[in-house]
Amino acid sequence: MSNDMTTATGSGQPPGGLDVERDSDVPISTQIYWQLAYQIDSGRLLPGSRLAPVRELGAALRVNPNTIRAVYRRLADA
Repeated sequence: MSNDMTTATGSGQPPGGLDVERDSDVPISTQIYWQLAYQIDSGRLLPGSRLAPVRELGAALRVNPNTIRAVYRRLADA
């Protein structure tokens, strides 16, 4: 799999293989943050890799783009 988060998998999966569990007690923004942080920590997402645009990832995950924007801000501040 590519390290470029903007690359679609062609299998109907969101960019980067991210997934949210809507029935979880964990907020969606936290789920997305944890998944991206894991990809960074594990080396799957390399420094300089482009993240999917806010609107694109929001649409793919069916979440508000402001949620994605907040996750990206949290990652930048980490």
